Amino acid sequence: MHRMKSFPYSHPWRETSINRVRREVKKELESIGDRAALREHITRRIIDLQDAPGSLAQQMRFVYTFYALSYERRQPLFDRDTVRKFEQVLLALLQTQQIPQKGANLSFLWRDVHLLLSHLAWSRGEVWRSVCQQQTAFQVTGQLATENRDLQNLSSGVRAFRMGQTTPALKYLEKAEFGELSVNNRFRACMQRIRLLRLGGEVSEAKRLLVELQGRPDLDLQKRNELAWETELFSVRENGDLTNLITLVRRRKSHNSPSYVLDAFLWSRGVSDRKWLARFKSASELGGRIQKEKKKYRVLLMATNTLKELYDFEIPFFIRIQSLESVLTNLRKLPSIEKELLVLSAVARWLARGRKYVYASLILGEYEGLSLRLSQGTQRDALGIVGDLLGACWYLPEDFARVAA
Repeated sequence: MHRMKSFPYSHPWRETSINRVRREVKKELESIGDRAALREHITRRIIDLQDAPGSLAQQMRFVYTFYALSYERRQPLFDRDTVRKFEQVLLALLQTQQIPQKGANLSFLWRDVHLLLSHLAWSRGEVWRSVCQQQTAFQVTGQLATENRDLQNLSSGVRAFRMGQTTPALKYLEKAEFGELSVNNRFRACMQRIRLLRLGGEVSEAKRLLVELQGRPDLDLQKRNELAWETELFSVRENGDLTNLITLVRRRKSHNSPSYVLDAFLWSRGVSDRKWLARFKSASELGGRIQKEKKKYRVLLMATNTLKELYDFEIPFFIRIQSLESVLTNLRKLPSIEKELLVLSAVARWLARGRKYVYASLILGEYEGLSLRLSQGTQRDALGIVGDLLGACWYLPEDFARVAA
């Protein structure tokens, strides 16, 4: 049982008092190891402080609520309704305390709150809400410092990439990479550029940047693993062989983590060679690890589980094909446009194998449209794995099909 902390100071909302409360609350929450206990403790503190008198109590309520949503962003703790209520509490507290949005010492609180709401929306796949909150964050405080401007470029580039907006994505990611950001953020900007160029058909330029990045001396193990994975994706694009990719995600191998295993599973369902269906039946290589993070990967897990069940012949075909609805309606909630392309390719592949050509054409058409969007009209196959489907007689217009035949 965690005793509720009392703070021995009380004065109006000032930057020094807010920062002091933040330090105390952070230390308090970090001492709670159990997630269920953490959720209960934060919720109880926010409720107890709701009607408490005095400026300090409301500062504490603000900080507890802010940390609640910060934890939610990294590892979901609360249900959707509770999260929405907490979001409203943060904005309401800033308004009732009459914190100015510009020109005051505490104006940064508005920026921090809107950035947090942007990150939360992004984690839920609400891309446009994330964009709007992000832009609000960078507007409310007026003139941006150089580092904040570069962070805005990075965030804008990442969001433009997710929406398939190649021109602004490349522009802002390049600005971020060569700006005054941390090593980690500059690496992230460069990796995003490489992926965008690969998906957009600029393979040679993407490879050049990848080799250049691999030569940097300041790469830790996590960054080297990310580069190794990207290198294998170029190989898959060229020859469709998943051998090395799947070897990397086996138990006790370098890439045996949820994000990489789920990614490899999607690739195994999108390529044309059926042998990968048997050699990589599910994401079971993770064992129980995925259960600890299932809320974080909720939409992606729903997609991979459905794709696995599509090949389960003990399930009636009507139920299998009906299960695609939830996957397709949640495509934009996937964490990246590449994941969206992978799911579309896997679904189109399964439908084509089952000779459901009308349905397959609609799915493949969406895949082709995203590919053309990313490549600005030059490439129909962003992943390089569905060329056989795009050239199939059942997909091509009749005049082209007759010529192909």
